[in-house]
Amino acid sequence: MLIGLLCHRFLCDKPALASWLSDEEKRMIEAAVAAHEPSNQHGWQKVREVMTERRVYALGLIYFALTSGSYAFAFWLPTIIKGLGVSDPLQIGWYSLPPYAMGAVGMCIVSWHSDIRAERRLHVALMCLLAAIALAASTLPGHSLGASLVLLSIANFGLMGAGVVFWSVAPADGRRPRGAHGGAALPHAAAAV
Repeated sequence: MLIGLLCHRFLCDKPALASWLSDEEKRMIEAAVAAHEPSNQHGWQKVREVMTERRVYALGLIYFALTSGSYAFAFWLPTIIKGLGVSDPLQIGWYSLPPYAMGAVGMCIVSWHSDIRAERRLHVALMCLLAAIALAASTLPGHSLGASLVLLSIANFGLMGAGVVFWSVAPADGRRPRGAHGGAALPHAAAAV
């Protein structure tokens, strides 16, 4: 409640009312906001534009693959570890830690490297490929617990690294797809199916 009161006190409705901004900063922000104002198109015309945009479908498919991989990883990791000969639930929990720790490392390293290189698509594609190869290799017979955990860690590094950079792919493209505001719902809907 205190934060809400502080926000009401210090945050403004418009950049022009912000006392902490210089006049030049106020003009820059107002110009940026005006450039991103949604169009006056509403209803089915906007939906039709979104549904005919190929990039929205491509992003939806990529997001579906990322989400499917992440869910499969999260749901099946304990079962995979149990199948490798670990029966104690506490030990299964401890053995689940390294893949998720590597996922956190992947999020940091891949996003950092993507920002340094100012490149998004290749980072997402390479991390998806890395995750797919590592997941496929982890299913080959004859792996020890340690080797399987290394492969699963590499896979989660790729999954989480790709997932964190994915949302900056469309804005980094420089081309604003038709129906960009409504188009974000389609990848979510496809992934939820």
